Amino acid sequence: MGFFENELQKIFSAKSPISDARYGGRACVGRLGETTNIKLQFVTLGTYEKYEGIKATVFNRNNGEIDSNIFRFADILGKNATKNNLNNNMPYAWKTMNNNYEWYSYKPTATDYSTLAKEINAYLEMFLEPQLYQVNEKAKTLYLLYSCNEWCEKSKALLLLITPDKETLYAAIGGEILTGNMEYIGESGGKGFAEYKKDCLAGVDSVDIFKELNYGFVKEMDITLLSEPETLSEYYASANTLLSADVNFDPDAFDEVYNN
Repeated sequence: MGFFENELQKIFSAKSPISDARYGGRACVGRLGETTNIKLQFVTLGTYEKYEGIKATVFNRNNGEIDSNIFRFADILGKNATKNNLNNNMPYAWKTMNNNYEWYSYKPTATDYSTLAKEINAYLEMFLEPQLYQVNEKAKTLYLLYSCNEWCEKSKALLLLITPDKETLYAAIGGEILTGNMEYIGESGGKGFAEYKKDCLAGVDSVDIFKELNYGFVKEMDITLLSEPETLSEYYASANTLLSADVNFDPDAFDEVYNN
């Protein structure tokens, strides 16, 4: 196994939203969903054979690139002192005089690999395709994502998603903004999504994020109001019964999201 393949596995093999990962050359390619894929690769930033970061490219198999971002080692890991250079070094990989690839002077620690994984995985999780998750025993809230008109008339709202998983909710909102169905801070498409992504990665509180949505809104429901179902189907059957009392609940939309 080559240097880059080995380093990518150190970062992503332990805990990652990537499935069916394949390693080769300087890259790792995998899946974030049925049609959403990810490519991660070591990249140079202007200097030949000096690899200063990892570029993540999210793409749809049918429609091409969705988004990309470069994670610079210097930004995430900072300067680090070494035995050979106490003035600190920006971490990067390079090609030696013997045509081998290795880290220059400073070699990342296990903590560094974990830090890189955390930063990059937080970005990738925004693009996970909505899916049914097994109910988390610690989950206390059920999230409902609605589409609505300009005036946010709840009587005309349509239920798009119901999930106990906030990451699934965030991914769905990002998809609606990117496709132009919703706005974030008054912007849709790539510009709105860029602002949404920035706030999500900055850790802005979800309540503040939800307030900036146009043509959509989020409702929260206390899961403890439901009975204790033993199976996922029973869980959503219970949710369906409870939600039927909601004047905004559309049974057809529920069935479309969860029974197809």
